Amino acid sequence: KVEFDYELTNAPNGAGTVRMYVKQLMGTSDPTNSEGFYNGLQLRYSNGALIPQTAVTEVYKKHDTDEQWDHFPNKEIDFGENFVSEKAKFHIEIMMEPLNTDGKTKFTYTITQTETGKEVTFSEFATQEALNYVSEDEVNDFYHITFMTENLEFKVSNLQCTSYKVL
Repeated sequence: KVEFDYELTNAPNGAGTVRMYVKQLMGTSDPTNSEGFYNGLQLRYSNGALIPQTAVTEVYKKHDTDEQWDHFPNKEIDFGENFVSEKAKFHIEIMMEPLNTDGKTKFTYTITQTETGKEVTFSEFATQEALNYVSEDEVNDFYHITFMTENLEFKVSNLQCTSYKVL
């Protein structure tokens, strides 16, 4: 589980986007680690808005026409009237749960407006099987957490990562 506090510090002049990705690293010689799955979330803002209008999930999957892997927007979640428009602070939680079916990993996103307690929860699935290095003593899963921004400013604080043993 990855969780953090998120605050918009400068509203967009025009449309703005924040992207958040969680990616599992693979134990290969590929320097880009393109073999590892990732799942991502975009928060999309309109001109001058303090709260996102929508969240868009992204998944890493093969192109329909060839063997190339790439990231694609998957579904859009409209926040509608869920959040108070002048409150810009949120707590975001991303829970990753490995599933025993098809090697998929379930990502559950919970976005809570800090000042009001209002929240939105939705799920997505990684589309590529995760590989782990396993020894008798330990299981190693390594992840990148990446934030990108376009036309706005934000800050992240209180970043916490929690690991639960999966039996």
